[in-house]
Amino acid sequence: DLGCGAGLDIYFYAAAVGENGKVYGLDISEDMVNKAKANLGAVGTKNAEIKCGQSDNLAFQDNFFSVVASNGIYNLSPDKEAVMKEVFRVLKPGGRTVFCEIVLKERLPEDARKNIDDWFRCIGGALPEKEFLTLMEEVGFKNTEVISRVRNARTGHPVAICANIRAYKPNLP
Repeated sequence: DLGCGAGLDIYFYAAAVGENGKVYGLDISEDMVNKAKANLGAVGTKNAEIKCGQSDNLAFQDNFFSVVASNGIYNLSPDKEAVMKEVFRVLKPGGRTVFCEIVLKERLPEDARKNIDDWFRCIGGALPEKEFLTLMEEVGFKNTEVISRVRNARTGHPVAICANIRAYKPNLP
């Protein structure tokens, strides 16, 4: 889980893979990493490892994960392509990424893009949906699909929408 925060999603992933599975969380904030570790320890989660790091330089070997999940990390990254390339690199052939991200129906006006409030709502760094999906395909992802589109508290701007997206790393030939 990229941008795992306090570990809530990690808790659910750890339960889903069971005691024989392993999940990893990554967050850029040492404080959040410590909070996630404390939270997971408090509920007895033993099959999770939380690391501090950046999503555009993942400290994992190539072809390591079956699934990479995230919730809103691309919008906060200045180099979305670098993050996508890293996710692609660490996925096993046939693996998938599934994530929730704010995308735009159309490009934001410049004043909204630079508004600090819109950055905190993860809108300022958002890409138009078509541009986002095209970038994923250029990085190498296949079968890229928007599973759902919804409005939520962070999509207060009329052109912002929350999209759940799934894409796959192709199997080796």
